[in-house]
Parts: sequence; structure tokens; C-alpha cells
Amino acid sequence: MYVAGEVAHPSVETTTMVENIVREQRMHMLAVAEQLAARRGEARFTTNDILFQIRHNPGRLARLRHHMRWENIRVKAKSQRSKASIPPPPWSILNMFPHASDIPSLASLDNDEALGDSGLGGTSNPWLLDRLLKDDERTRDMTANECTTWSECWSASFTYRKRKTFREWCGLGVISDHRAKDDALEMLGFLTSEWVQVLTENALAIKEQEKMAVRLGKGEETETVQVPGRPIQPRHVGRAFELLKTPPKRYTAMYNGTRLRQRKGLRIF
Repeated sequence: MYVAGEVAHPSVETTTMVENIVREQRMHMLAVAEQLAARRGEARFTTNDILFQIRHNPGRLARLRHHMRWENIRVKAKSQRSKASIPPPPWSILNMFPHASDIPSLASLDNDEALGDSGLGGTSNPWLLDRLLKDDERTRDMTANECTTWSECWSASFTYRKRKTFREWCGLGVISDHRAKDDALEMLGFLTSEWVQVLTENALAIKEQEKMAVRLGKGEETETVQVPGRPIQPRHVGRAFELLKTPPKRYTAMYNGTRLRQRKGLRIF
């Protein structure tokens, strides 16, 4: 939540509510993945069953694939670290990640001509750039200690050295289970972080709307400097969840003018 812009110490009621909402999202995703696997006649779901459920969110899908790509590079680098090979130059990115050649944009960093054409080889993915711009905006006015704390929270993982605890929290093996060699647990850890951030961002937006309404009611100027105030309240999180689980109009447009009942099941936001 702190990564998404919330204060460092939110209330216990708010964090409990966020945890319950995220748990519902995770249980719903696992249940749907189990149903998709059952339709194929398989006992365990795969990573494709998780990717299929977020196919309508291209930004999240791009960030998830980017994260899993780097995770595979780290795993390969760790497994090949003991093998003897010709070391790359110290200034090469392959010195840190020997299997970075799997990503064309990173493999081109070792080419002097590519560096001259594309600068530092920055990514052109608009969804990744949007997330980087948001993070830069949040950390712009932070002190050195606050930025250090924010970086530690940003790099934290639900699965690193906590796979067994996170697996029990997810309900894997109880609700459903995945193949042993799949990266489903790592995907669920990334999606859990995404759900917390999206829910916090929308709750903060609702909180700012309330402040704006109060200022307009008192006749104060709205263009004032925003100072971090009290943490978000459970009502902000509840309202944000109501808005997020409401399906877009393009999914309900065909119901207009008919007597068909719309399905109101839980929706992955």
C-alpha cells in the first residue's frame, strides 16, 4: 500500500479489509482456473488458465509477462553460475544476467550501434512506462529515508523465501492445485501485489474526491498544495472495490432494452 502512495502506517481496519478483498479475488481466480482445467479434462490448472482470466487487461498482462521473463532469467543465471564459461565484459549486462539474451531489447545493449540508435535501450511498452512514471511521481518529493523504505517495499515479494506460507494463504492444494513445474505461485504473488496497489490507488482517488467536495462546500480554492494527511479509511476501500467490480459498459451494452438479467458474480479487477 505504501508503494501505491498510502502512508507508511495505515490503520489495521483498512489493511484487514484490503486483505479480505484480495483473498476473495484470489479464491475466485483459483476457482475459475479449476473450472477451465476441468473443461479440458485435466486435474490441475496451468499458468495459461491464469493468463486467460486477465486477457482483457493488457497493461497487467504486459507487466506480468515482463516480471516472469526476468524471473526466468534470474533462475537460469543461478543454475548456470557454477558452469565454466568465458566471462562477458564487466560493462556488459550479461555480466549480471548471463541469460539476458532471451530478451531482445536487453541483448541489444551489448551492441555499440544499438546503443547509438536507441539510447539506453529503454522499453517502449506503454504500460511499463506508465507504471514507471507513476513511481517517479510518488518518490519525487521523498526524503532519503522515505525513498529507501519505499524501495524496500517495492522490491518485496510474497513468495521469496515464503513460498510455503504464501501457498497455504492462497489455498493451493485445498481450493485447487497447479502443476509442480509451473510458475503459478509466482504469478499469484505478482497479481496479489497488483490487486493491493490498484485497490489503494482507487481508494486514494476517492479520498481526494471527498476532500475536493469539502473544499467546494466551504468555498475554498481547490488548487491548493496537497499535503499527506490521514490514512485512507475502510469506507474508501469499500467504495473503491464497488467501482472496480462494476463491469464496463461494453460488457453490458447488449442487455439494454431487454429483460435479461445481468450476472452479478465477482469480477477480477
